[in-house]
Amino acid sequence: MRKEKVDELTHRICADYGLEADFCEGDQEATVLFPDRPWSAWVTSIILPKNRKSNEMGFGVYISDQYEGFYGRKTLAEEMARQARYMKFPRAKVEDQDGGYYISLAFVPQDPENLTTEELYEVLSRIRKLAESAIVALGGITWKSEYIKNEQLFSQEIIYPLLLRMDFHHIQYSHGRREYGRDFIFSETTPFGGTRFYGIQVKAGDIRGGVNSEIDEILGQLDDAFGMPFCEIRSDGKRYISEVVIAISGFFTDNAKDKIANKTPPSMRGSVHFVDRNVINELIQRYWSVKLEDPTSQST
Repeated sequence: MRKEKVDELTHRICADYGLEADFCEGDQEATVLFPDRPWSAWVTSIILPKNRKSNEMGFGVYISDQYEGFYGRKTLAEEMARQARYMKFPRAKVEDQDGGYYISLAFVPQDPENLTTEELYEVLSRIRKLAESAIVALGGITWKSEYIKNEQLFSQEIIYPLLLRMDFHHIQYSHGRREYGRDFIFSETTPFGGTRFYGIQVKAGDIRGGVNSEIDEILGQLDDAFGMPFCEIRSDGKRYISEVVIAISGFFTDNAKDKIANKTPPSMRGSVHFVDRNVINELIQRYWSVKLEDPTSQST
């Protein structure tokens, strides 16, 4: 892939992301980008480093006193900094600056000598997701109607970030390419120091339990999900799934629940988990959302 100088493509980046650039006179350290909607609901400016040949670069996000969101600027800025580690920013710091709040984000490029255009696009994408993730953490998720039909969108916007926040490790996503009914494979360290592997099959919409329905297909794939090995990136050896999760963006009908209860093999019960929209929302509340202090509960 051809390396390009990012400065020469600032205008393209601005066009693609709805940004306006301002090169401040006398300020050789940064390029300031002013986001257009939908960015402006959260972020009023983005600071790009001028020095783009470094082992670690600093990007900035500024929330000015013009911010009119539901949450206070400080609350939003601090939550964005807390969410930064899930967006692969190794460090984040919040500073009070000129009546607003500035979040500095550390970024480590693959090649310090050549920050590519693709990497900068990726950083901007992470910043957008960072702002959205903070809003979810503070106020809960807005469940998109597309999740009912679009399995990949549901996987990327809900399942993957939720697994990160549940502190699972080595999350592999097959991008819809089925591997014996496992769209995600991930792991956790057990209390005994071993590794337990999980597989998730993701489905969009409701799952019904009629004759030759989708639930029959799902139950029929359980043997393969547990029995077929997979290759772990960090190891040459074969690995096997210990637990399987069926995660759907809708609900299991009563007929589907009956089949789950009666047709799940006894040897697999306790190792197969059926997760619908209600359960996912509970997990989001538990692992993703912030527990804000109720000011009325404080003693005087």
